[in-house]
Amino acid sequence: MIATYTSKDDLIKNSSSYYDPEKLPPIPQKRYEVTKTYNLGFILFLLGFIMPPCWFVGVVVCFCRWKHRDINWGIANLFTSVLVLIAIAGAVAFIVIKKQSSLSS
Repeated sequence: MIATYTSKDDLIKNSSSYYDPEKLPPIPQKRYEVTKTYNLGFILFLLGFIMPPCWFVGVVVCFCRWKHRDINWGIANLFTSVLVLIAIAGAVAFIVIKKQSSLSS
């Protein structure tokens, strides 16, 4: 049986019985839970203020992962690590200069 349709409206009226959105089963919606997780680079950055070697560990850990947010914390850990090394070098230089000046006097 070949159906003939006289207009576009006829076609839509007759085809609505074939495709009725109200008769279709509901599409299951995926539920996503948003959880706030702190990454390891952030935690090591904060712990570095208590134990500065954590900054050095944070540099290695963050640059090994290669995720954008890890790299940002890796840069922060690297910056503070360099500052710590400069401070240690300055302290050593100050002590050496102080001892030499006290020995020469």
